[in-house]
Parts: sequence; C-alpha cells; structure tokens
Amino acid sequence: AWMHLTDFITHIQVANPNQFSLCGTNCFILGRGPLKTLVDPGDFPERNQEFLGRLSSYLDANANVAINDLVTHGHFDHFLGIYEIWDTFGKDLPLYLNPEEEKLISTSSWNGCDMIGDERSYKGSFNALNEGDITIK
Repeated sequence: AWMHLTDFITHIQVANPNQFSLCGTNCFILGRGPLKTLVDPGDFPERNQEFLGRLSSYLDANANVAINDLVTHGHFDHFLGIYEIWDTFGKDLPLYLNPEEEKLISTSSWNGCDMIGDERSYKGSFNALNEGDITIK
C-alpha cells in the first residue's frame, strides 16, 4: 500500500495514469515525528479512491500521525486530491503553497483542467510557503 523509502520519506503510488500523470498518483509523506507533510495528493477525486484507501491504511498504521498538505505547483494532477482528503480526514488540514502558484492553481485555463474539458480550480485559502519555510525533522 505504501513504501518507506527512508526513515522520513514514505511513498504512496497508485497506478491510475492519464495523459498528465504518467504512471499515476505519486504522493510522498515527509517528516519524522507526529507531524507529517503530504506532498501532491493527486488529481480528480473520482480517480483517487485507491490512493485514499492507501492513505487511510497508512494513517491507521501510524495512529499518532497528523498531516498537512503541500502542493508543489498548481497543475490539477498535483492539487485536486485535496478536496477528497479534506472530506475524508477533515477540512482543518492546512494547505501550503508557494504564493507564486496562486494564479496557476486558481485558473482552470492555467492549471490544465481546461485541456481535458474540466473547469475545476482552487480558490480557497492557503498558507504561503516560501523557500526555507519547511524543515524535515
């Protein structure tokens, strides 16, 4: 379901490829201790059910873990999974994003959704993340 690559990197991969995600969802959980950072939680919720199952399994096996969400950039296959994660695990999970990505993530013609006939974008709040703001401990 998931693979520990090191003592602070866990990889969750799901073979749900599309023309943008190549081999499918590749999400990483980073951190030591009880607070982990979930990096790029995948794309469309309707394609992300297997990923959510694997994430649930990870969280069940690591009961003392809290997560926050980090999106590396605003393409849909990196951020649309946050909605289903929030619905499943709670909307209080913080989202971190570099402010330079705000226009990309909030505009379907920029984030790639329009290329597949979809208009989804993210217009919610996020925590501004700049270089050096997160340190893996």
